[in-house]
Amino acid sequence: MTHTTFENIMFTHHAVARMNQRGITKKMIMLALQYGNRRKDKVILSMKKIKNILNKVDRSLRKRLLKLLDKGGITVVLSDARVVVTVYNCNKKGITV
Repeated sequence: MTHTTFENIMFTHHAVARMNQRGITKKMIMLALQYGNRRKDKVILSMKKIKNILNKVDRSLRKRLLKLLDKGGITVVLSDARVVVTVYNCNKKGITV
């Protein structure tokens, strides 16, 4: 299994392929890991959570959060604390956690 590393977080080849396919950037992943809610092997940055933090952040971060809001939020699946296995957009209704 091959891995790509960004800022101490490793991404499998599959995760990088899905990021490219789904238009999810490394910065979006980092936001999800920083602000999202952990559920077993997943970190979910839901629409509800994004809306809660939008007014508390600076302008550049707000722009990225708005892109995530447009996607309905994202889910990051981890094999352990530092290896991203896959990522996907939440549905338009979002997942409330």
